[in-house]
Amino acid sequence: MAKTKIDKIYSGIEKYQHLRQQLFITDVSTNRDFQREFNGFFRMGRRTQAYYNDYYNYLQQHKETGVSFAEALAYLYRKHNRLEMSFVSKMVALVDPTFPIWDSVVTKGHFGISAPYTNTKNRLEKGIEKYMQYCKCYDRYMQSDEAKAKIAEFNKLFPLTEITEVKKLDFMLWQER
Repeated sequence: MAKTKIDKIYSGIEKYQHLRQQLFITDVSTNRDFQREFNGFFRMGRRTQAYYNDYYNYLQQHKETGVSFAEALAYLYRKHNRLEMSFVSKMVALVDPTFPIWDSVVTKGHFGISAPYTNTKNRLEKGIEKYMQYCKCYDRYMQSDEAKAKIAEFNKLFPLTEITEVKKLDFMLWQER
């Protein structure tokens, strides 16, 4: 793996671990530093302040009990008429790092799964189905020799990093984009 990719992963790990730590010790609905870091790390840009307020209020309310992808997606879809599969998966995965992040390049390129089109009938339900399908594919992929090799490479490059295997694979797949 190229040094620039290794540096990007290392930087990403530090930012991710800081966000995970801060998530449970701060009020994310009011902490603008956390929100700025989260938005930067997860590339969550170009949304209205009302969207960000609803997003971080929802995260704050559910961070201790867990975030359901389906419920969070439905909540934000009904409030803002936007199907934000990627943003919601980032919320879910930060609270519970055993869930993969929906990245459209990774989901389509690596797993052949795309978000429903804007004009899709029952778009919300289809979006939830697509994420569940993605989670199943991701779980199967985790058992493959290819995924195990990627995780082994991650462990060799970053031996003291204590994050889930799902997150390790997220970092590795994200660098292949």
